[in-house]
Amino acid sequence: MTAKIRSAAPTVPVAYVLFKPEYEVLFLPCLPRMAGRDLEGRQGLEPGTSWDGASWEARRGVKEWLSAHYPLGKRYKETVDQLVLTRMIDLDVLAAAAVPCFGTLERAIAFFARAKAGDVYP
Repeated sequence: MTAKIRSAAPTVPVAYVLFKPEYEVLFLPCLPRMAGRDLEGRQGLEPGTSWDGASWEARRGVKEWLSAHYPLGKRYKETVDQLVLTRMIDLDVLAAAAVPCFGTLERAIAFFARAKAGDVYP
């Protein structure tokens, strides 16, 4: 990916980060803050929902795991729920949880402070 970006000769710095296994992994450390909350008119995660202690990036199917913790008959809908849950993320909690892909995102953001045109992260 980095080679492809460099070959395009960007005129601005470019960074990319892949979330393992998927974007929703960022929600996991913040579940206690999200559980039991209304999602702009939709029922969301059941009260008391918390991550089961497995490695943050170990389980595939985080979207399905989230759906299993919605009320009966409801499920996580990426196009409807993702933005609302993203707004509930506590960045301090997420950083303290040491989710590896979030650390990569933090380093990518820091990269822009010193990058020049055409630099690519990673």
